[in-house]
Amino acid sequence: MEKKTVTVIVPVYNVEDYLRKCVDSLLAQTFKDFDVVLVDDGSTDSSGRLCDEIACGHDFIKTVHKQNGGLSDARNAGYPYITGDYVLFLDSDDYLAPNALELLYGFAKSQNCDIVQGGFYYAYEDRLMYDNRWFDPESKAFVLVRQKAMKELVKNNFLKNFAWGKLYRSDIVKQFFFPKGRYFEDSYWQHLVVDKAERIGFVPAPVLYYLQRGGSISGSFNGKSIDLLYGLEERLSFIREHYPELAPLMKGELVKAIGLHYTQALQSPDARIRETFSRYLEEAKDRIGIGALDLFLIRHGRLRNILRLPQRIAGRLFGKKPIIIQQGK
Repeated sequence: MEKKTVTVIVPVYNVEDYLRKCVDSLLAQTFKDFDVVLVDDGSTDSSGRLCDEIACGHDFIKTVHKQNGGLSDARNAGYPYITGDYVLFLDSDDYLAPNALELLYGFAKSQNCDIVQGGFYYAYEDRLMYDNRWFDPESKAFVLVRQKAMKELVKNNFLKNFAWGKLYRSDIVKQFFFPKGRYFEDSYWQHLVVDKAERIGFVPAPVLYYLQRGGSISGSFNGKSIDLLYGLEERLSFIREHYPELAPLMKGELVKAIGLHYTQALQSPDARIRETFSRYLEEAKDRIGIGALDLFLIRHGRLRNILRLPQRIAGRLFGKKPIIIQQGK
């Protein structure tokens, strides 16, 4: 493939109902200096054939077929085909605004950014939702240096853990493969690439539509979410070594995540899920250094929720409400 400025990697697995819309959003980009790698991860529906049909009609789109190995493995399989100075990961059930690449790349070049994150809509069947607790869609773009960006990643407020929706310098991405066989793989990966970036840009304007559909791993609780906790543990170890001043914050965020998942697990009708998370807590408490009070609150989720009730009520009464755009069915 001819060298382009941006390479878009699209992992594809059994998304025959969504792939065309995803690709059409790429074809509609106002920025044209990019190529696309469709990685068919052993699809059992017509997705693989659809990838070939699409690639045949466009010389800047390439299809790679491989045995099923999961999202991480599919993203990694796209690495050898990166020709651009920048790379963007796009999930095959999501889609871009027409000016997405133009905005992200334009800001990256004008502000000398190594990573640029764009705003996004949560796309439901009948509505779009924009989380405006920190920015509005019309807010000005800005830049953070590495130390401040790492703090925001730890907090996971406006700097999101997702690999998608960001434009990355390719030479940074190529240093770190996604962990094969893990779910919530971004939690193992994102802090590593942020650590290599000098300047991280933020474009609040929504450039991506993040599809919300039932049955997705990220949209429902199941035992696979234990991988998220292990990923955050790896991040805590990394932060303790490289950003020790952020270690208390990172530990607090991990403890909160453990509490949330442990409570959800105990409510599961699946005994295996309850056992998995109970065993994890017993093994992780000393490894992480969870104190007696935090351990008590983790194990007593109802009490923890009661203690946080005033904060939640204040947020609902006085906090900003998300922007909702109703869509026709």
